[in-house]
Amino acid sequence: MARFPLSRTEAGAGIAAGYRGRPGEAQLQDSPFTKWDAPHNVIQGQFLEPGQRDWAVLCRHQDRSSILLYPGNVIADVQTVRSENHDPYRIIHTVTKFVLQKRAIRDKLTESVPEFDHDAIEDGPIQKAAIVLYHRDGEWTEF
Repeated sequence: MARFPLSRTEAGAGIAAGYRGRPGEAQLQDSPFTKWDAPHNVIQGQFLEPGQRDWAVLCRHQDRSSILLYPGNVIADVQTVRSENHDPYRIIHTVTKFVLQKRAIRDKLTESVPEFDHDAIEDGPIQKAAIVLYHRDGEWTEF
């Protein structure tokens, strides 16, 4: 079973190498934003369930860009989380369960949103409203 590399740099290079040069296939989307320590086009977190390490990768195919998710770091189990028209300023990053809970309290959503037990993916262009994607009961929910 092929697994994703362990570092963010290796993960991005692996995706790019795996798709680059194959006509009709997706390519790793360049990230124009590098706040903190890394680009925001390859992220890791516990996106599907607590304790499972997953990778999410922002890729571009023609005029669309999509978030590809590699559950448990297994390359063969890739799934598309969200796809939309390509925006060169689109980025993704990990939102921890702690931050999700704090945002729910801040936005007074505590009665309608159950307690979070794993991470989410925030998706959106730089300096514009973003969508938070959270996996619950086998489906992706958008906030």
